[in-house]
Amino acid sequence: MPSHVVDAFADRLSRTDEHYEGLIEWLQSEQFRGSEDSHHYYALVGMLQDVVGEVLRSRHVKNAEYHRLSLPWFRGLEGAVPADAPLWVFSLNHDLHVEFLGIELGVPVAAGYTEERAVAFSAPDGRRVWFDRISRAELARFELGYPASRGINLVKLHGGLEVFAHKDGTELLRVRPDGHSVEAWTQALSGVENLGERISGIICVRDDSGVEQYLRRTVVTGGFKFDERAGYNAPGELIEFFARKLEDFDELVVIGYSWCDRHLNGPIETWLNGAAHRRVVNVDPRGLNVRADHLRTRVDERRVSTAEFLASFGVPTIDPGTIQLRDLRLHALGGGEAKVRFQEALARVMRKRASDAGAWLARQDLTGVEDAAALLARLTTEEQSDLPQVLEDVIRQLREVPE
Repeated sequence: MPSHVVDAFADRLSRTDEHYEGLIEWLQSEQFRGSEDSHHYYALVGMLQDVVGEVLRSRHVKNAEYHRLSLPWFRGLEGAVPADAPLWVFSLNHDLHVEFLGIELGVPVAAGYTEERAVAFSAPDGRRVWFDRISRAELARFELGYPASRGINLVKLHGGLEVFAHKDGTELLRVRPDGHSVEAWTQALSGVENLGERISGIICVRDDSGVEQYLRRTVVTGGFKFDERAGYNAPGELIEFFARKLEDFDELVVIGYSWCDRHLNGPIETWLNGAAHRRVVNVDPRGLNVRADHLRTRVDERRVSTAEFLASFGVPTIDPGTIQLRDLRLHALGGGEAKVRFQEALARVMRKRASDAGAWLARQDLTGVEDAAALLARLTTEEQSDLPQVLEDVIRQLREVPE
């Protein structure tokens, strides 16, 4: 690979203000320019997408205990699931967190695959890995196997770690765990990765007849989602399914969405314009992204965390004070800009509250802060500050200051 391509890539990697999707978008832009370096940028796109997938899989497989401890924060989702009908969840994430949460809540999660345990491949150690299947022809006709009973009907619009295109993309396979637990899912993910040789975006396996087959990854990232030039394997039919399914609802809850994806913004705007009573509920501590400013009159803003929003459905969950402490720890322990923002917000709040408290804070070495709760506890003890109010004020400051 030419040194100038490597240098350009390394320079971009050094930026601290860019998400991996922005980096992939830049690589794709360079690839699509049609220069003599296009194939090098194409290779870098594939490499980076593989790295992102590997990181996500590793976080699942190696952190089962972390997932178990984090799930109770989102138990409020149980209150959002209707008693006799499904809750539809259209996810842009590639992970298995909704599946894990369904296990935690005892709520079935359906992914729409019409054939259960339809395909199996053997790993070198003899272990069998099973997959559910749906054909692209069924997808094109919107014949998905979603139940009408209570549960979560999950649609992953940007592909998933557990979903693969098979037989030249004519069908999709979704790995099926051997049990109903977080551990069973993580073992299933590991099992797929061990089926055969892995090359860029593909796992090479052999069927029971010894014929080589290819499982193509479906994760969609970057700024050119579903652009034919990008060659993604995730089915674009699900985007049209999303647009059609919206017509069944009067309210769309949007959680943590950046409003960057034109292929989703278009259907949402069309749906909103179809009836005056339709509303979007936008859940984001930072408020509605400026990209959706033109929709502001049709949006109910909830400037709270996901955990706080789900707790509003009435199912016993983590108490609000603990949720606030968690949000502060995420900033104070996050390092980089997040920690600086926390320090600045806390300083502003304490300066406003009392000059004595401000003077006390000025004497502290905030560069060594490791625990937001510990510092605030010291404030309470030494300065007789009202801890709940301090928490609320600091969180409000963090939400008002742009990232």
